[in-house]
Amino acid sequence: MRDSKQRLRSLDRIDPPDVWHRATRLEPIGDVPPTPQPTWQRRVAAGTVAFAVFAGAIALAMGAFGRNDDPPLVAAPSSDAAVITLEASEQEPRAVLELDGAETEGDGSSFCWTSANVGTCVDVAAVTYRAADFVAIPAGTSVTVEGDARTVDLSTARWIGGEVAGEPTPIPDPPAMPSEPGRYVLTVAATWPQGDRSFTFPVEIEAAGPSATPEPSIPADAPIVVTTPTPGDEITSPVTIAGTADVFEATVHVEILDAVNNTIAETFATATCGSGCRGDFSVEVPYEVDTPQQGLIRVFEESAMDGSRQHVVQIAVTLTPGAGDPVAEAVEGAWTDADGTELPDGTGSGAPLQINVLEGPAHCGWTSATFMHLAWPLGTVSERGDDWRQYIRDPHGLFTRSFDVPFGSDGRFPDDAEPTGMRRGEFQLWIAPGDADESVYVVQGDPTAGAWERWPRADRPMLCD
Repeated sequence: MRDSKQRLRSLDRIDPPDVWHRATRLEPIGDVPPTPQPTWQRRVAAGTVAFAVFAGAIALAMGAFGRNDDPPLVAAPSSDAAVITLEASEQEPRAVLELDGAETEGDGSSFCWTSANVGTCVDVAAVTYRAADFVAIPAGTSVTVEGDARTVDLSTARWIGGEVAGEPTPIPDPPAMPSEPGRYVLTVAATWPQGDRSFTFPVEIEAAGPSATPEPSIPADAPIVVTTPTPGDEITSPVTIAGTADVFEATVHVEILDAVNNTIAETFATATCGSGCRGDFSVEVPYEVDTPQQGLIRVFEESAMDGSRQHVVQIAVTLTPGAGDPVAEAVEGAWTDADGTELPDGTGSGAPLQINVLEGPAHCGWTSATFMHLAWPLGTVSERGDDWRQYIRDPHGLFTRSFDVPFGSDGRFPDDAEPTGMRRGEFQLWIAPGDADESVYVVQGDPTAGAWERWPRADRPMLCD
């Protein structure tokens, strides 16, 4: 069986000696009747705590599958099913996953085992997985269990960014693989008269193939049709979302969700025609993820009556990180005066504020925007927390409707603009008395060379709930 495992796993997998670290204890325990089983005090090495806690949490969270305290659990295999075989030997139990004639051996947890009146405890280090380790399995594939285990619990958990994300989800009866594409860790928790053990299998759930019932296509005359991106696309931030729509006031709303269903971006787009006619829409949406992962784009219309979502279109995609914004990275953080003295930024409860520049919050999908909070009148320090203005760097148009003037560097740099003395590195804050109520200017070097940006003032402070 181990030879089979080695043949099937990728050559770039960590060799077993680097992953498995066993510390075995053998104790003669004398004559022990078949039941009840002896009570074991398990010994878990410091390096194995993470795996043991994880396996225990999964075992507690899982619903029962195939519980039977009488005969060993044996399920009739299906030709198109993933078959899990659980077998006990004198030394330890093992688990093998078979699909389409290929076998993969499960990674076992720490365990204690009784055989021939001898008790053995084995500590096993936590296992990490690489992309090549994941076994491809079609979505919804049925699962059968064979072997000599008394009870079996099955669950799955998402694998994101090199670790398990979220709580494990018990596999229902009849058991089947998840229907949502992505990478998962399948956990099999089994018991025998000699002891119990959990096993994990890294699996990659693939979208159903052409033989499966396809999702209904969206008619070309549907209220909202998304043409870009298409299902299954790998996208990079910022992503252009485009299509056609015939919706109230030509407004379509857009959300991007990450692999654990957090909303990481939200905005809207305006079609070229609406309320009885079809128009084109296109919007560039920035988002932020640390690692490639499954995601979802959701486009919909909000009801004019009650704000409910209507005509929802969902596109499953793979989210990948985009390139960083060098200007945003340079201006966010503490600012100083002309002499290099750091200016109060209002951080902390009741702290005074003169200038604060920070990235927008991720949970509202505003990470592409940069917010400047500036005590007003200029040069003063706000002690009460209400004498300030908000100016926003908005390169992707998240807040266009909140500005009287656009963000950007178009047009002529104001003749009456003057430096305020506030700076961060090469960047300085300038004010033009003629339009200070509408915007400020962030200048890099010489403004006459075109290295400047107009940051518009929000007509009301943009605050994230």
